[in-house]
Amino acid sequence: MVATNGHFGAYQFDLPTWRSVGGTGFPSTASPAEQDYRALILYRQRGYGFTGTGCYGAKTATAVLDLQRANGITTSGLLGPKTWAAAWTGTAPTRQAPHP
Repeated sequence: MVATNGHFGAYQFDLPTWRSVGGTGFPSTASPAEQDYRALILYRQRGYGFTGTGCYGAKTATAVLDLQRANGITTSGLLGPKTWAAAWTGTAPTRQAPHP
């Protein structure tokens, strides 16, 4: 898989960077989930933090509250550092039937 610009996959990794985050083969032949995972490692290594804006709809607010409940976080509905960390490494909320 030769790219004309020397970068591969959804995130346009060059091969040394891809390998530095544990990638093998070519990024363009890795699954989308694998590419996402390797990009997240790179973002964290380089100090990029992700924060929410607080502007989201009712379904996202419900998901945030469910995540907070599942992880023993004060249910504020705000996407703060504890909730953000739980989104990546915490306990997933149990699925409930959709609200009408």
